[in-house]
Order: sequence, then C-alpha cells, then structure tokens
Amino acid sequence: MKIIADFSKTFTTPTSKSTWSSFYNSWLFPAEYMTERDRLYELNYHYETAGNWSEVSRWFGEHLALMHRFEVTEHVREVLDICESAGTLLPREWLHEFLDACISRGIPIQIVSSGITELIEWFWQKYDLPRHESISIVANPIEPVWIPGVPTLAPGSKFEVYTPDTDSEDIVVIGDAHGDFSIAWAIYGWPGAKFRGFSFSDVEAYPGVVALGKNVGMETLSARILRS
Repeated sequence: MKIIADFSKTFTTPTSKSTWSSFYNSWLFPAEYMTERDRLYELNYHYETAGNWSEVSRWFGEHLALMHRFEVTEHVREVLDICESAGTLLPREWLHEFLDACISRGIPIQIVSSGITELIEWFWQKYDLPRHESISIVANPIEPVWIPGVPTLAPGSKFEVYTPDTDSEDIVVIGDAHGDFSIAWAIYGWPGAKFRGFSFSDVEAYPGVVALGKNVGMETLSARILRS
C-alpha cells in the first residue's frame, strides 16, 4: 500500500485555514506586503473560481516571490503560534497515531499539497509529528525564490505539475476536495482495483470516493484502510 494525501483540511481540522491565508491572517508582516498581496488576490482570484489553473499557478508563483522578498520564512514559527492560539491551523484528531501506524506497517505516505512547504514542515515539528523516510512532502517552497514560468502546484492541477510514484498495487488517495483525486481519475481511471479514495467531506468528490465526513478524526480512516 501507498498513501497519497492532501494536507489542508485533510491532515488539519475542517475549520483550519489554508497555509496561504495563515500567513496573511497573522498580521506579522509590513503594510507593503499586505497591500501587494491584496492586489494580487484581487487581480487573480477569479481565475481560481473559474478553474483556470495555469493562471492560478502563475499567481501562486508571484505570491511566493513576494513572500521571499519580505523574508516571511523567518516568521514561520510565530505564524504557527498565532494559528494555534486562534485555533486556525490544527492537526486533525488522531493524526499522530495514524502516522505512527503507517510507519509501523511500512506504508509510505506522500503529501502532495498546493500549500506552502515551509509552513507544512514547521507544522510537523511544532506538533511533534513523526518524521520518517517513508513520509515525504511536496508543496510550494518560498525558498529558493520562484522563477517566472516555473509552474507551482495549484489546487486543481497539482498532479499535472507533479506525478507521484504509483508503483504499488494498492494506492490510497485521501483529501477533502475534487482536485485531490484527479491523479486517479485523469491518469489511471477511476474507480479501479489499483486506487481507493477517501474524502474528508460530506459528499463524494469523485465516483467511487468514500465520503467520510468533514468532522471525523483520522481514526475513522485508519479503521477503513489499516489492518492489525
């Protein structure tokens, strides 16, 4: 078995904010950053609602470059402390136990996220989540600086930019939104013997994807996919 997982609202609680908005809502950064961030948002958000993922990818890159210019990575730990106090970026219930169970069974997990790499990595450290060579993170790094033209991982097209290794005969895909399951649908066909999907949402993201519900803990997922 191999698990391919989203991060936001999959490994975090259903009311958690995205890694992107966690930076903005921390209010740690200068007015110049906030003004330019708002300008980019106003110019580009309509691309996301329209599903124009190539333009969203460019927008994300420009925002990453803005973050690099204002050296926001120096404040990642402060951002997470603020999010913890506000309850806006927290681990989903039973996450630590789920990760431990996967490690003990030799089940690799690859997190493929359209969020920000540095915040996910510090989230792992802050909540003392298990670090192991079988757990990897692919997301959008602030460092080194984004190069124009290089695609970033956007919510609806992250698997067009990055294709995980799917050599296992049993691939479990977990997420909370339509784009989290596009790898199985677009590349391999769904449903099928090779892929199983579980969504932390109240409705199906794709035919054949089991909707676990927004508010359940990782224990519910463990009961569905892990064997003692």
